[in-house]
Amino acid sequence: MSPYAAALLPEAAIVSTDSIRFNPHQNASFIKETESPLTIGFMLDNLDSIDWQQPDIRHPIGRTSDIYWFVINLRNDDIRPAYASIRFTQFRAHAFDAWLIRDGEVQERFRGGLSVGLENNPFATLNSIHSTLEQGHSYQILYRVDAREYLYALHFMMETASELEQTRYSFYLQIGVFCGIMLFIALCNFLAFFVLKDFLYLVTCIWIFSMTVHLMSYYASGFRHWVVDIPSLNSEIIFLNYHLSEILGVLFPILFLNTKSNSPKLHKLLLFAVAGLVIMYLFIYDQPLGVATAATEAATVLLLPILFAVTIIAWRNKQAFALYYAMALSILSLYFIALILTGYFFPDKISSVISFVLYVILFQMILISTAQIARVNNIFFQAKISVTDELTGIANRRAFDQQLQQAIKQCSESGTPLSCLIMDIDFFKKYNDTLGHVAGDECLVKISAAIAASLNRQEDTAARYGGEEFAVVLPGADAKSAARVATVILDAIHRLGIPHPDSSVSQSVTLSIGAMTLFADEQTEPKMLIEAADQQLYLAKKAGKDRYCQRSEPAKTEEFV
Repeated sequence: MSPYAAALLPEAAIVSTDSIRFNPHQNASFIKETESPLTIGFMLDNLDSIDWQQPDIRHPIGRTSDIYWFVINLRNDDIRPAYASIRFTQFRAHAFDAWLIRDGEVQERFRGGLSVGLENNPFATLNSIHSTLEQGHSYQILYRVDAREYLYALHFMMETASELEQTRYSFYLQIGVFCGIMLFIALCNFLAFFVLKDFLYLVTCIWIFSMTVHLMSYYASGFRHWVVDIPSLNSEIIFLNYHLSEILGVLFPILFLNTKSNSPKLHKLLLFAVAGLVIMYLFIYDQPLGVATAATEAATVLLLPILFAVTIIAWRNKQAFALYYAMALSILSLYFIALILTGYFFPDKISSVISFVLYVILFQMILISTAQIARVNNIFFQAKISVTDELTGIANRRAFDQQLQQAIKQCSESGTPLSCLIMDIDFFKKYNDTLGHVAGDECLVKISAAIAASLNRQEDTAARYGGEEFAVVLPGADAKSAARVATVILDAIHRLGIPHPDSSVSQSVTLSIGAMTLFADEQTEPKMLIEAADQQLYLAKKAGKDRYCQRSEPAKTEEFV
């Protein structure tokens, strides 16, 4: 026994096999025996006969005990590396710790276990150690086993390098099946996107992510068959993956189902649940996998009713993602139950495959919906940008032209007057030259906000027409109403009191306005109205600035209130 093994447990607590020297050229019979798992003979009846002399042993070995220790001595004399695979089978709620010791030095530590051990469960047999045994070295594998009910047998198997190729081939076959499932689901999604005419970049990224996660979790042990030199890729990856998935499943309704407003009490409960899952992981990380998995499954059972309640409340409040989350949560619940019941009804794992396929399809439905919502939001955003002035936030020239065209049509059909105001900041070039373009931009923002605030009807539109020019269209407004709006705008600019050191009109920034009112008909063009208002602006500038000038058609109109 190595010094490390001796330090871990008393001498009397060791059940040891005879040393096995592995040389396929000298011991062909042993190779033949190990083509299938070889039962070494650690049965419960054997363990009862051990005479324990250590009174301070916390868990003595026996029928009523949970803890067992084993040491297996190995040596590889072949010129090629061999491969050791040791496992326990048919546990119920079992867990183990194991250490691989090479020439007296610890090389690896393994943890594993299973919280639910059904007789035909596809995961009822859990491989514990897969290790490469290099030529010319002595190895010991030290086990500490927690078998809460039954330990039927300990199996030991060694493979040559040529047999490793078979294992790798088996792994390639698993990858092929996995990729086939993924391609089938991907085809379903591509068909959906073909119908929806949506963008594929998001789903492509998600597929890469989901394939990687699934590969790292479900086939983690397969990696050790495939690349035997990876030192510590084991069941901890599986546990971490599923634990993080559970945390993300609780975070989703917090982030996207507006639980803070819809259900404040449940929102706080979910926040505590996330914190609890994180803390629980920190505590159970070093525990045997059976204990850790049992804790995670218990947390899942407790959280599922809360998550369903949150989803129903969000659904009633018409939250966008509630329906998809409810569907995904239902599939995940069925998937969780199927993993337990699979062994009773489908020993060939078919229900697990079906459940996983349905789960991924539902997950991709959520992604498709998310992509659609993002696409619609982007369309609205682009549409808003196209009609909004980037600096001032009011309508731009394009939006003004559209509104003016629409106003001409409406006023022509209704026989009501139409007024248009064109405005220009006085001495703005001097303002820019003296105070700089940053101050000039700030001035434009304040002026535009004051103009927009002076309009009190929804149908009125204020826009930045270009540079320091602004325009206002007033559907249904007669000359008196247009004059009143112009006066309100001038007063608003005066109240701003923006200092203008180079103005010959006032110590603050001022505005000149030209107004035109007419009765539109089918021959009225926007250009005619704008040019008429612009002519009045020229007259206001010539008359001394900081004022408005107005012209209207000589027609009788009712006063606009």
